[in-house]
Amino acid sequence: MQRLSSIKMTGVTTGVALGDRGTYLVYGGGTVWSPVNFGPTQRAKNFYGIEADASGSVWLAGDSGTIVYAPSYGGGFAQQASNVLVTLASISRVEGTSEMFAAGAGGVIIHTLDGVGFSGTWSGQASQTTHSLFFIGGPADTNMLAVGEAGSAVRFNGTAWSPDTLGVSVNIRSGAFVGNPSTDTWLVGDRGTILHSVSGVSGTWSVQPSGTTEDLFGITADSATRAFAVGSGGTILHWDGATWRAMVSPTFENLRAIAHGYSASVDYWVVGDCGTILHGTT
Repeated sequence: MQRLSSIKMTGVTTGVALGDRGTYLVYGGGTVWSPVNFGPTQRAKNFYGIEADASGSVWLAGDSGTIVYAPSYGGGFAQQASNVLVTLASISRVEGTSEMFAAGAGGVIIHTLDGVGFSGTWSGQASQTTHSLFFIGGPADTNMLAVGEAGSAVRFNGTAWSPDTLGVSVNIRSGAFVGNPSTDTWLVGDRGTILHSVSGVSGTWSVQPSGTTEDLFGITADSATRAFAVGSGGTILHWDGATWRAMVSPTFENLRAIAHGYSASVDYWVVGDCGTILHGTT
């Protein structure tokens, strides 16, 4: 079974996940995750970042600057021209628009004003870092954040990227944004690192006690009092608004990403090594 690196839920019964060697799974009808073949040229590539919207459009990012787009979860795939050849680790769409950003090895950040379709034009942006970036996202195209290797971080104000100071030197792997607007920001990384900023303003990060030294690869948050982080050795952590606590995990596999769904009870999906998929509700 291949490693699964990313997951995106777009409804109660719809979601997509992807990973190594062109692995791409679709969750439809609320019953089962099914593999979909999205092209023979992609089977040898590893994919790390996924974006999707409620209309069914999906974007996959991975090895050699590959960005694959489809107008529906299950078909019609074609590769977009990213104009880079490095590994892309993360891809993010500005909410309510077709504007998108992707980030990856060597500090590469690329951008498109219209990622919908097969002829979208991506162009490079000056990221102000040569460190590899593992996550990119944000609440608006005037407030984007990219983080990665050795605690590197850069922020986009709508015009240019500038350095942010996180105050740590470990690899930062993922982030989550909460609120309306979504400026309450969480970051997670190696050796149990969790960072938090209520405002998301540059230089306002504080280190949170995580209670673990396991590497943390994924985080999701749906309110100021509820968040979950996942990581190596099957680690699952829960934030209750005051404290991060370890949860009992059904696996020792490395868990790479977590996403929350949209059911009334709030459901959560986790993916990881060896094809691991976990589901839980609160």
